[in-house]
Amino acid sequence: MGRPVEIAGREQAVATRILSGSIGGMADGAVEMNTVSGGLKQLHELHVQHKAVSEVLMRGPRQVEARKRNAAKKLDEIEQLRLQLTQTRKLGDEKALQLKVNEQRILDQQAKLNAASTNREFDIIR
Repeated sequence: MGRPVEIAGREQAVATRILSGSIGGMADGAVEMNTVSGGLKQLHELHVQHKAVSEVLMRGPRQVEARKRNAAKKLDEIEQLRLQLTQTRKLGDEKALQLKVNEQRILDQQAKLNAASTNREFDIIR
C-alpha cells in the first residue's frame, strides 16, 4: 500500500528511547527518583515523544494531499495537451484540404488552357 515511514534525527532518538525502555528517568525498569522534578522530566519526555509521533502521523496525510494535487495538476496538463493536439490536427487537416482545393483549381485551369483552340481563347482564359 505504501512505504514505511522513515524517522530521522531527533524523532529517531526518541523512538529508540521508547523501544529501549529508558523513558524519562526510567533505566533498567527502576525509577530514578520519585520526586516532582522526576515526574516533570518524565512528562516532558512524553510530550516530546507525543509531538514526534504526531508529526510523523501528520506527515502521511499531507503527503497524500500533495500527491493528489500533483496528480490533478498533471491530469489538467494532459487535458490541455490533448486539446492542443486536437487543434493542431484540425489545423493540419484544414491546410491539407486547402492544398487539395488549390491543386484542383490549377489542374482545372491547365485543362481549360489546353482545351483552348485559338490564341484568343487562350488569352481570355489566362
